[in-house]
Amino acid sequence: DMLITNLSRSNKISVLSRRQMHLLLEKSGFQADAEIPFEQIIGVARKSRAENFITGSFARAGEKIRIEFQLHDTNAG
Repeated sequence: DMLITNLSRSNKISVLSRRQMHLLLEKSGFQADAEIPFEQIIGVARKSRAENFITGSFARAGEKIRIEFQLHDTNAG
């Protein structure tokens, strides 16, 4: 949530809140906590009129948190 909050403070990008993303996924027929195939993610991003989207994961290892993400162009896939 802190990442979403910090990114949303930028005036150069628009960021969906976690709640907005959950609603969008539900409208598209997905459960928010389910793993979604990449092609379906692209479809959801296009429905939301996003130019770019981020996929990724995080894992806790002791006191450290590892974050992996990729930035994708919605039109290029």
